[in-house]
Amino acid sequence: MQLESKVGPANLSSGAKSQLRSDTGGGLLAQVYGGKYAEAARAGRLFCVANAAPLDTTKDDATSWEGLGIANPTGSDKNIILHEFGWAHQIAGDDDGLVGLATTTDSGFAATLTARSCYYGTGTSIAECVAAATIVAPILERVCGTHGMGAVTTQIAIGPNTVDLAGSMIIVPGRSVVTWTSEATTLVLMFSFLWEEVDA
Repeated sequence: MQLESKVGPANLSSGAKSQLRSDTGGGLLAQVYGGKYAEAARAGRLFCVANAAPLDTTKDDATSWEGLGIANPTGSDKNIILHEFGWAHQIAGDDDGLVGLATTTDSGFAATLTARSCYYGTGTSIAECVAAATIVAPILERVCGTHGMGAVTTQIAIGPNTVDLAGSMIIVPGRSVVTWTSEATTLVLMFSFLWEEVDA
């Protein structure tokens, strides 16, 4: 069976069949309708969480941990696929340091923050989201950027501080991902996560 494609735009009405489209070099053209996360959002699989105010963070692999974390509880029937991680300064930091992501078990997690469906007003996440917990020592997995003592206007010039994880971290049931800073901070940073929940 041979597939053929058409060069140039398609002008279609609702319900009409369409040919495949290609560029002048023969490369197949494809476009995700509404953006790369729109399908997951419409299907009720896309969720997010963010701190509502700046918070303290603990240094390195502390077990009395503070930051932003999401756990996939033991026994859930879902995997959490991480798409984005973001952070920003509210005020100048206590010290210069690094920002990253670490993983650990779901031990010590009990939801204190509410994950929101990105198809707003619908759906409930299985994730347990927290800003502080006593956890098993986390292991640093990704270094994402820096935090510092400069004025907020200086730190803003470094951004944007959003890491496109592109589904490269998958949190299975019984595991979690938490923010990591190389130095402790006090009421400086805000964090956010965007993720998709799919059958395990």
